[in-house]
Amino acid sequence: MRRSLVAGLMMVTSAALAGPAAGASDPVPPRTSSPRTAAPDTTTPAAAVLTPTVLPGLGGSSASAAAVNDSGVVAGTALATDGRYYAVQWTGGRITRLPALGGSECQARDIDNSGRIVGGCMTAAGTFKPVMWEGGRLTRIPAPGDFGMAVATSKAGIVGTYTAPGAAPSQPRRAFRWRPGQASARTITAPIGASAEGINDSGRVVGTMRWLWADPSPLGQYRAWTWSAGTQTQLGTLGGGTTPNDINNAGQVVGTSIATGSRIVPFIWSSGRLRALPTGGRNSLTAQALNDGGVIVGTDGSQERAIRWASPSSPVTYLPQPSGTMLSQGQDVNRAGTVVGMAGSYDGSAFRFVA
Repeated sequence: MRRSLVAGLMMVTSAALAGPAAGASDPVPPRTSSPRTAAPDTTTPAAAVLTPTVLPGLGGSSASAAAVNDSGVVAGTALATDGRYYAVQWTGGRITRLPALGGSECQARDIDNSGRIVGGCMTAAGTFKPVMWEGGRLTRIPAPGDFGMAVATSKAGIVGTYTAPGAAPSQPRRAFRWRPGQASARTITAPIGASAEGINDSGRVVGTMRWLWADPSPLGQYRAWTWSAGTQTQLGTLGGGTTPNDINNAGQVVGTSIATGSRIVPFIWSSGRLRALPTGGRNSLTAQALNDGGVIVGTDGSQERAIRWASPSSPVTYLPQPSGTMLSQGQDVNRAGTVVGMAGSYDGSAFRFVA
């Protein structure tokens, strides 16, 4: 059966609801009814009970929350009634559509604590360009090539990935770094096939090497790396390929690895050591993001459920499902423990999102 609905999702800790972080925002257009919620997740400690809220959209059938900053502002993507995908931000429960480049799609991939959002937009000519939004204003990032995406932002700058000028989007990638005001983006020194996935406030970049479109076994070949001050460090493996997804300000990295026996396992790289996160015997878990306190979120791919680790050594737990949804993904977590992601259904119902 096809997936007919994907909703932007925010999960707020009970502690955050009582404190300054309670202003965590929600995605989707204004509604008049009350938000969809579900019972708290009783598999997590009482001090970290999470309650989901479905964020508003732009009137189309899908919306997804990609990132949340420490002020609770959420960035993501939503389908509008005109059939186009727009980059959006949610602040205080209200959705704002961000400017586009004239094409049929924009994506917001990350937001930093200054409120800067980065992602990519299609142009009217059909090329896809890395962009940033500051104060609602769109700026095209001067990276080479016809196809590119900015994937992460911090106070140290912006990173992303592009394909060589004249190459198709399926061709080997190059990673770039850029600071607003620079005349052009800088290509990170790494073999062709490298992509950037994250950057922390000290400027350490994390990414993937050996990305080749024609690779018959890509996950087995990928290698995670960090780059800082011109020095590249490979993070090692658990027996197969490694794909990083996020880096925090302590320099810890989380991602997904192929372990012995072709098992897909989540990993953390910390203090120079790569190790598997607790899985509770489950397979196909991914670690998507972590905050500076070591809280990690991701997805159980076999169950299509958002998951959470309270710390790198804690057992994995499922996050609660919003009412009327059957699947979810955990995408990001901020300092207060607010989690954002996606939730949806397999049936043919058309859902109206509520704030």
